[in-house]
Amino acid sequence: MAIIKCKMCGGDIELSADKTVGTCEYCGSTMTFPKISDDQRAAAFNRGNHFRKLGEFDKALQVYERIVSEDEKDAEAHWCMALCRYGIEYVKDPVSSEYVPTCHRVSFDSFLEDVDYKAALEYADGVARSQYEKDGAKIAEVQRGILETVNKEEPFDVFICYKESNEQGQRTVDSTLAQDIYYQLAEKGYKVFFSRITLEDKGGQEYEPYIFAALHSAKVMLVIGTKPEYMNAVWVKNEWSRYLQIMKNDRKRLLIPCYRDMDPYDMPEQLSVLQSYDMSRIGFVQDLIRGISKVIDADKAPKKETVVIQNVASANVAPLLRRAGLFLEDRNFGEATAYFDKVLDQEPENADAYLGKMMAELKIQNKEGIGRFVEQEESPSGAVEGNANFRKFLRFADENSRKEVQGIIEAAIERRNAKLYERALSIRQDTEEVSQLNEAIRILRQIPDYRNSRDLIEKCEEQIKTILERKEEERKEKLFKRAIEQASQDGADSKKLQEAAGWLQSISGYKNAGELSEYYTGLSKELFEKEQKASYVGRKKKELTGKKEQIVKDMKENQEELNKLLNPKKNTKGTVILIAVIVGMILLGGLMFAISDGDSFGMIIGGLLIILSIAFLVLGIIGSAKGKKVRKRNIEERKAKAAAFEGELQAVEAELANLG
Repeated sequence: MAIIKCKMCGGDIELSADKTVGTCEYCGSTMTFPKISDDQRAAAFNRGNHFRKLGEFDKALQVYERIVSEDEKDAEAHWCMALCRYGIEYVKDPVSSEYVPTCHRVSFDSFLEDVDYKAALEYADGVARSQYEKDGAKIAEVQRGILETVNKEEPFDVFICYKESNEQGQRTVDSTLAQDIYYQLAEKGYKVFFSRITLEDKGGQEYEPYIFAALHSAKVMLVIGTKPEYMNAVWVKNEWSRYLQIMKNDRKRLLIPCYRDMDPYDMPEQLSVLQSYDMSRIGFVQDLIRGISKVIDADKAPKKETVVIQNVASANVAPLLRRAGLFLEDRNFGEATAYFDKVLDQEPENADAYLGKMMAELKIQNKEGIGRFVEQEESPSGAVEGNANFRKFLRFADENSRKEVQGIIEAAIERRNAKLYERALSIRQDTEEVSQLNEAIRILRQIPDYRNSRDLIEKCEEQIKTILERKEEERKEKLFKRAIEQASQDGADSKKLQEAAGWLQSISGYKNAGELSEYYTGLSKELFEKEQKASYVGRKKKELTGKKEQIVKDMKENQEELNKLLNPKKNTKGTVILIAVIVGMILLGGLMFAISDGDSFGMIIGGLLIILSIAFLVLGIIGSAKGKKVRKRNIEERKAKAAAFEGELQAVEAELANLG
C-alpha cells in the first residue's frame, strides 16, 4: 500500500489503488487522491506536493507535467497542475481550523476555465469529479474576491522586488537598500510598491490581491539583490517570474536587476540577460531614476502641449469613434479594433476606445450587448470585469460612464443569477438522480452569494448523501439476500458457501452479515473437507474395484490351467502307434533272424531293430515318468497361485468394505 502526502497538512496517508477520494486522519480534510500504480508514481506526486507547499510552483508544475507526459489521463496530475498555475496553497483557518485555499498567483482568467482543471473533470470518476468541482468552486470564489480588491486599487509606477528577512528572521541588507530606493523614487512623484511599507496595514492572507494589482499595473520592476540565493528565494522569484510573463504580452514594461556585493553573472539566468545596475557604483540612483523615467514618462507630453493636443485630438477622435461603432454594429470586429487603436494613438486615456476594444475582443456589438454577454451562462466568468481594456475604461472613464456600464453589468448579473438559481431550484425539486443534483450544485456554486444558494448547496449535498445511503442500503440488502439464498440452496457446495461468506463479509456491518459470514465460512471448510474425503473414497473405490476385477480374471485363468493339469486328455492314438512301431520293429527283427539262415548281415540288422525297439520302449517309459513329475509341479504352482489370488481378493474386498 503506497504512502501519499496530504495536500493540506502534509501528513502521511495510506492509499489503496482504487481510492480516489478520502479524508486525512491528521487534519480531517476531504480531498482527491491520485491513482498510484507503483512507489515511483507515489514519490513523484509527493515531490510535486512538497514543492507546491514550499511555494516552488514552477518546480512543482514541472513534476506534474512529467506525470501527465506518461499518462495524459491522470486526473489528479492535471488538478495539481492547475493548483500550481494559480499558486494555490492551503492554510489553516484560525477560527474554523479548516484548511482553506489561498491564491499566490492570481490571474484574470477564471480557475474554472483552466485547461488542466477541465482535464481533471474529464478524466476523473464520478466521486472525484464532484470533489474537484467543490474545491474548484472554492478557489474560484477566492479568486473573485481577490479580483474585486484588484479593481479597486490605484495603479503603481514601480514595483520593488526583494527579500525582506534572512533565515534567522532578521532584516536583510537588501531590504534597507530597497527602502532607500523607495524613498528617492517617491520624492520624484512616482507611486512605488514596496511591501514593507505598502503592505504594513494589510493582513497576511490579504497580500496577494495587492501584489497582483501592483504587478499588473507597474510599468517598471526593480529586483534588488546582494546574494544569488536571495534573488532565487521562493517568494522573490515568484514575483519577478510572474512579471517576466506579463512582459511577454506588454513590451513597454521593463525589469531592472540591481545587484551589489556579487557577480552579475551569478544572478538567475532569466535576470542575467537583462541590463542591470551595480548599486555600489557612484551615481547609481541617478542613473536608475533616469532609466525609470524614460519608461514611465515615455507617453507623457509637457503640460502645456497636453492641453493643446487634447483639444485638437478631441475634435479628431469623434469621427473615428463613430466609425469604430459602425464597425461593431456590422460585426466587423477587426476593423473596429483598428479604429479604436487610432483613437488611442491620439488620446491614450480615451475611456470609450478602451470600452470599444473590449467589446470587439468579446464580439459585442453595442453597450446593451455587454449585458446580454454577461447574462449568458456559457460566458467565461470574469470575462468582462477581468478584461485589461475594461479595467482601463474604469480607470479613465468619468463617473457617469462608469455607473452606466456597471449598471448594465450588474443588471445582467442579477438576471443571470436569477436564471441559474431558478434552473438549479427546478432540478433539485424534480429529480432524485445524484448526477442531476450534482449539476444543481455546480450551478449554485457559480452564484454562492445569491439568495440562499449556500443553503441550497448544503441541502443538495444532504439529499445526495441520503440518496447514496439509501442506495447503499438497498445494495447491501440485495447482496445479503443473494448470499443467504445461495448458501441455502440444496446441494450448495463449499465453493458456493465460501462465495456467499465473502459477500456477507463485504457488508459485515449490515444486520448479522458478519456472524453469518463466519458461520458460512466454517460450514464451507467442513463441507470442503467432506468433499475432499468423498473424492478420495470415490477414487480409491474405483482403483480397488479395478484391482478386484483383474484378480478375479487372473483367478479364472489360473483355475482353467489347473483344471487342464488335473484332468489331462489321454493321447491313445499316439500310444497305440508307438506300441505298434515297437512291436513291428521286434517282429521285423525276429523275422530277419528267421530268414537270415546263418547270414550275419541279416542277423545284425534284426538284432539292431530289436535293440532299437527296446530303446524306444525304455525312452517312452522314462518320458512318461518325467511328464508326470512336471505336471505335478505345475499343479502345485497353480494351486499356490490360486491361494495367493484368494488372499489378494479377500484383502481388496476388506478394504472396499472399510471404505463403505
